[in-house]
Formats: sequence, structure tokens, C-alpha cells
Amino acid sequence: MGRSEVRPELVKEVLSQVLDLSLAEIMKTGFLHKTRSRLTFLTRDWASMLHQDEDTAWKLQGLSGDQLLTRWANHQLSQFKVVANAVMEAMSKRSSQEGGEEEDDIEWSAREIEVYGDRCRMIRAMHRIHQLDDDQDGALLAVVYGGVFQTQESASAVPPQWADPGRVEQPPPFVAKASEVHPLSLWPLDEREAEGRALALCQAIRQVIPACPGKFLLQPGDIAQGKNSLLPAILAVIFLSNVTLPCSSGSYDLFGAVSFSVSTVLNKEKEIKGDKIRKQNTLTADVEIHVEVPPELPAHLEAMTLESRRRICSWVAAAEDFTVGSRELPSEHDPVAKSIVGCIDVMAGPWANQKAQDYSKLLLPHEALLDFLAMPAPDILLRWVNFQLTGVPAGQGATLESLDDLAGSEMLLEILSRVAADVLPLQAEEQAALRQAHNPSTTETATRRLVVAVAKRCASYHILTEESLKDEQTDLMAAFLAELLVHRPTLPAGPDTQIRQHMSSLSAIVLEAAKTEPGGLQELCAYLKERHAEIQSSLRSLQGQRQIMETVNTKMRAFALKMLVQRSKGEPCNMLELAKKVRSAEVRGDMISGDRIKALIVKEAKRLAADEGSQGAAGRNSEMAISMEKSSVQELLRRSMSSMRDTFRHYARGTLSGIETAPKEASKGRRGSRGSISGEGGQVLVVSQRSLMRLYRDCRLHTTKLTPLELEEIFNEVRLSHAMNFGQEDTSAVPLFDQGLSLEMFTEVLLTIACRAKLELFAPTACAEKLEFLIEHHLSMVGTPRDEFVYALIVDTSLDEVLNEFAGRLRSIFTAYAGSARNVERDRRRHRGAMVEVTAVSTQKQSMCMSLDAFTDMLGHAGLLSKSINRARVGMIFRGLQELQRCAGEA
Repeated sequence: MGRSEVRPELVKEVLSQVLDLSLAEIMKTGFLHKTRSRLTFLTRDWASMLHQDEDTAWKLQGLSGDQLLTRWANHQLSQFKVVANAVMEAMSKRSSQEGGEEEDDIEWSAREIEVYGDRCRMIRAMHRIHQLDDDQDGALLAVVYGGVFQTQESASAVPPQWADPGRVEQPPPFVAKASEVHPLSLWPLDEREAEGRALALCQAIRQVIPACPGKFLLQPGDIAQGKNSLLPAILAVIFLSNVTLPCSSGSYDLFGAVSFSVSTVLNKEKEIKGDKIRKQNTLTADVEIHVEVPPELPAHLEAMTLESRRRICSWVAAAEDFTVGSRELPSEHDPVAKSIVGCIDVMAGPWANQKAQDYSKLLLPHEALLDFLAMPAPDILLRWVNFQLTGVPAGQGATLESLDDLAGSEMLLEILSRVAADVLPLQAEEQAALRQAHNPSTTETATRRLVVAVAKRCASYHILTEESLKDEQTDLMAAFLAELLVHRPTLPAGPDTQIRQHMSSLSAIVLEAAKTEPGGLQELCAYLKERHAEIQSSLRSLQGQRQIMETVNTKMRAFALKMLVQRSKGEPCNMLELAKKVRSAEVRGDMISGDRIKALIVKEAKRLAADEGSQGAAGRNSEMAISMEKSSVQELLRRSMSSMRDTFRHYARGTLSGIETAPKEASKGRRGSRGSISGEGGQVLVVSQRSLMRLYRDCRLHTTKLTPLELEEIFNEVRLSHAMNFGQEDTSAVPLFDQGLSLEMFTEVLLTIACRAKLELFAPTACAEKLEFLIEHHLSMVGTPRDEFVYALIVDTSLDEVLNEFAGRLRSIFTAYAGSARNVERDRRRHRGAMVEVTAVSTQKQSMCMSLDAFTDMLGHAGLLSKSINRARVGMIFRGLQELQRCAGEA
């Protein structure tokens, strides 16, 4: 295609797809899950849910929710039956063929037939169900999971190695196609025992249900005992959360969805008018008369178009309860999606979507959300519990002063009655036993059973037991409440809050795009351009709310995990002692102050913005984003304090009156202030530049794409910054800074390395995530007592002593043989890039590199070349080192 050739249809199609993706991202960020679901269903093709004697999707109107879900489940089963028949046919072909005959025409390999044969036999033996109660062994749930799993946005939601252990490593290429299924996803059917299959099905179903109150509603006992009362609700949640039906409006789902739905209503009206005219003609005349149905009925269709558009827009806007007023009664001219989604939405009840949460309800009048994020996990949990009990997070009127005041099952039942009122009716037997209890002993026992039964359907772990409630084990109660806060915060944003206002604004913009006619793309772009500032403001605000939710969830999960780990060690946490430790930690301080962390994050964000340009810098440098990143870094450093101190001692050396001690002697230090660790005899432990280079080598920090020269710059920047804070611009005036890095400075250097690290797994601004990755995958390799054995296996300490002794001579030899640019270019042409750049820091702080020829000449002058180690072998070693470094960087 020529450069001057223009294809408007192609440009229009691409722009429509870009708008569709942008709308999807806006609704994801803006918590508009139900709005997206309704708009998506407006463009679905419902033909797969029709019976053979039905010719139009309008036949689905008027069906009940059970009937619709039954048809949907049968559609998933029919797809798997096609694949099962193909597998069994391939099995019969292979069994009938001789060993020497051709087998290329058989689609399924012998290994696949062996793995999937039993599953396919079970699928072929299954019959279409007439009602949802027909599923007694959970096989239908496995079929629904298999069909939904392969039509999700990402086929790697459940790794095949976990979903099908010991079987096929990778799914076939066509698994991602929405129109085809594969027996790989039927792994729950491998469990033959009822309890094992029930447990596997619960694990599988939770993978296809997003974060919502209904995620843990289904329990293994419901499946194993054949209790199908929850099956319609679970299928309704899966149906609304995962769109498995093909799209009938083109390659995009959201853009122009309302207009497409209105056109289907008008087509139905034209078909009705045409049928009436044909029937009248056939009844009134025996002579064949050709009657052409008018393509348009202007007066009637124009009014119907406006009314249909209004009703559909009203239905979509009502998804998030932004509109106030009575709901419109269904009409025969409503789209099929409105009738179907309306029935299934009623069955899903409150379990389908997670609403936007407003954590400002847990703040005191003088506090801000940034202060709330800096609070430790026990304090956040205590405020939430008090708010659920009394509506007051803390202070006068609060029920609890500490988590140690959790008073047994009665208090937990009161909290559950507020945050899990939808689950209590499911435990009819336990509630009946509680009502029939007539003395304190039986009442307490019945209460404990009810609390344990409800708790299992609200959290990912079965933490509470009747024994733990009877013994009033407050650590397990606190761990359960932390899980409850993650999955059921029950802090809905009110209609007058800023969160709801931003959601309403984004909903109106999305609805305007969904109403756009095919020819109104230019007007829509102009409309979006006018509302650009409003869109960006709402998205930044709601992104901040989402980050707050994720930060709180991370803290709660870490807190619950800590409680469970301590309990598993036989050392349960005492809530009073835990509160005292938190307070003492706040008084004692962290390894690096919060102000220093914030200043460093701001500096690195500006540095990154200057390198990449100003685009996106506003959101990245916002006060909310910086404060949340600071809070994450502080929380990480608190958790890793012991490991960081051990690493510091491992590379530190002591200083006393200008006399340096060996690292091994200095490592026997004791804790001092935040800025230093003291050794024996009043020594102050510091990390020198040479020790920092040892850490760079031992911990393989070259994978961060930072060179030794950049590491030296960071070393000098941190020392100069701390010297200026002490009022000394010249670092030589401060002996401590001249000798090396204190603990605080060492921590700041590591944080700076993490901020500047170029790791493909993380965003450039994810300082906390990159620091956590470095601590877990690099610093843990050395320096900590538990890894000393591994360190001894991979590091020869005697070699370090030799290198330290002859470091000056080696540097002089390297400088003498360092190649010029001409030698480097010659070697690049000769060895096609097989060159290792050995970087050093000269007096002018410029990197120098030794070419391959220069290094080989050096070995020759030293008499180290021989028949076994010749020039060719040296070149091979160079290429091997380059390949090793490249693989380590990719890892």
C-alpha cells in the first residue's frame, strides 16, 4: 500500500478497537463491573442457547433464570462432547492400526489419548440436564469450569502444571480460542472419590470467580453431600463474571453497544410487520401476490428508536445504582440481553460484584488517608472492628481498646451479622439450633458452630474452629478478622462521596461512547477530548482508592500469615505484647526515616521523568502515589530488618581512631542507633566502597543492568547527601562518611539501587516491588546465617583474600593493557561481538575496557598461554562469559 493511499474503513476499525480497549480500562479502574457486564452482554450472540426448534434469540425472553443457566450449561457440555468424540475416535483408530502404518492423519497423540481418555469417557456418558438439580456429583461444575477457563482473557489464570499435575506441560495452541475447548481443563474429573473431587472443584471454581463476596461461598461439603441449593447462585455469578458467548457486533464489545442493541430491536419490529403483511395476503387472496416489505416505517420506527435507546441507557446506568427512582417494568421490545441478565442478576444476588470501598470511614476527624496508610496492621484492623460494632473507629464510644479484648463467639457473630448477612441464611440448621437453645451452655455451643460455619464461606482459609473459640484464642480470631477485612470490608462508598461522584462521571462518559452511532465516531472523539481533564482526574482519584485497597489488603494478609506462622511454631502471638512491640518499634524508629524514603522516591521519580519525558509524570509524582510507595517501602524494610542487618554486618568493617578492623571481627557487632551498628570496643561498623563492590559481585547485582561505575556514583551520592545534612559539604571533614556507609546509608544505597534497577518484571516506578525482589532473590544469597552453607558452596573466601591483597597490582596491570577505541572496534569486527567489557573507574571516573587481543597479549607476556589454554580457548571463554552474563540478565 502506498504512503499516500488512505483507507478510511481501516482507520475507523482500528480507532473503534482502541476506544473499546480504553473503555474497558476505564471501567476496570472505575469499579464499573456491572456496567461493563451489561454493555458486553448487549453485543452477545445468543444462538448457542437456543433449542433446535427455535429460530430466533427472542424465544429466550420469558424464560426463568434456572432455565437459562440450564441451557448455558448444556451448551458447554455439548462443546466438550464434540472434543470427547474426536478423542475416542482417535483412540479407536490407533488401536486398530498396526505399528508400521502411518499415524499422521490422527489429530490426537498417543500420550494425549492416554491422559485424556478417562475424562472423555465420562463426558460421553453424561446426559443433557433438564434442571440444575440433576447434577449430583459435581460433573456439571467441572464442565462449566472447563468452558469458562478457556475463554478467559488469559489462559494462564491457572498454570497447567498446577491444574493438571504430572500431565501435559503446555496446552495446545487452540486453547485460547473461544469456540473450542480442550479436555486439559477437565482435571477435576480425575478425582474419583467424592471428597477429593469436591475439594478440587471448589479450588477450580474459585479461579474463575473474581474478587467478590461469592468467591468462597461454595464449600466441598455442599458438593460431596449433594446440596444443590447454592448451585444456581454460583452458576449465576460465573455467568455474569465470565462472558463465554461469541460477539455478534464485530471485533469490539463496548463501543456502540447500545446502538447495536437498538438495531436488533428495530430488526425484530421489521420482521413482525413483515410477517403480519404476509399472513394477511395469504388469507385474503388465493392468487399469489408479491408483496415487498417496506424497508422503513419512519414514523413508527423513529419513536421506537428513541424509546428503546432511552430504556437501554436507563438499564445500563442503573447497574451501579447511580439513578434514583422506580425501576421500569420489562417490555416486549427490550433487548434479549436485558431480559436474560435481569433474571440471572436476581439469582446472583449480592455475590456477583465487589463494590467500591471508602476507607475514609475509618479515619478520625483530624486524620488523612495518608496517615491511615502509615498505621500498622493491628491498628487498622482494630479500627475496622470497632467501626463494624459501633460505627466509631476509635476513641470515645469504641468497643475495643486492643485486639486482646476480642470476647469470644458472641462478638464475632455480631460482626458477621453486619458484614456477612447474606451468608447467615445459608446455615439454617445452625440458626435453628441457636434458636432452640434454652441454657447458656447450649447457646454458647450453638453460637460457636454458627460462627465457624459462616466463617468458612467468608475467607480463603479455615482459620476458626470451635476449640479456638472456646479457648478464646485471640490471635486466630484476629487472623480471621484480617481475612474478613480483605474479602468483605463492607465500607461501601455513599452516594455523596467523591468516589461515587467520580464513578458516576466515568459511567456517563462510557454510556455516551456506547450510544455512539457507527457514523458518529468523529463527534465522539471531540466529546472525549473535551472531557479529557475530567476523565484523567477521575481515573487518578479512583486509582488512588484502588491502591489504598491493595495496600490495606497486603497488610492484612501479612498480619494474618504472621499469626498463623507463629501459631504453627507453637508460639502464639499475644495481642497486648504485639501492640507494645508496635509502639516500641515506632518509638525506636526504622533503619531509615520516612522523610528520607520519601525524598529519595521523589528524587528518583523526577530523574525517571527527566529520562523518559514529562508524559505520565503528574500521576507518578502525585502526593498519594509517593506516600503509598513510601508506606510500602517502610513496611518492607520492617519485615526485612533482620536480613538487612545481617547483610550489613557481613560486609561491614569496624573503625576506631582511624584503625580499620577485618570484616569478620567487625561482624560481631551489636545494635546501635538507626544510623549505625557498634562493634567490639566501641567500633562503628561501616561498609566501604570495596565491600559494596563485593556485594555487587556476590549478589549478582549486575542483573539490575547497573554498572560498577553507576554503583560508585550511588555510593558517593548517598555519602554526600548525609554529609550535607550534617552541615558539612566536604565529606573528608566527617570521618564516618569518609570511611564508608553506616546502616542507614547502606539501606539508602540499596533502595536507590532498587529504584534505578532495570528489571523487566516490574514497572520503572515500582520501587518497593523491585526492592523486595532484590532482597528475596539476591541479598538472601549471602550474609544471613541460614544461607552461610550455600554461600560457602558458591564462594571461595580464600580467593577474596588474594584479590584484596593484590587489588592495587591488578588495577595497574588492567590500566596498562586497557584497550583503546580502535582495538575495541577491531575486536568487534573480528569476533562478531565476542568481547567482555571489564569496567573500572579511572581518576576521571571514565569507564575503560580491555579488548580480547589485549587480554590475550597480557596472558602471553605472563607466560600463561599453552597448548591447552591458547588464543582460541581464551576467545571461547570470553564468549561463554558473555552468554552467561546475558542469561543472568534475562533471568
